[in-house]
Amino acid sequence: SLGNLKSKTTKIKIFLLVSHQSGTLTAIQLTYDREDLPTLDLTGKKALVIGGAGGGIGTSITLSLAAAGSHVSVITDDQKHAEDIV
Repeated sequence: SLGNLKSKTTKIKIFLLVSHQSGTLTAIQLTYDREDLPTLDLTGKKALVIGGAGGGIGTSITLSLAAAGSHVSVITDDQKHAEDIV
């Protein structure tokens, strides 16, 4: 869980891959002190999580993106877990 991560780590690294309408991709790396970790506002943004419903880290990412306001699409082969998330 993120709570456990925060207690053991002084720096948090976040890697983002942004897809632009032009078809290009931009990789972004952000590093924060755990005390300064920002909250995300992804209202109106779209996210795609591959393997995001199996019950592990993908599920956590999916739920975190949705909690931040993003419209999340998930590609998974685990229909049972996918139905549980919805």
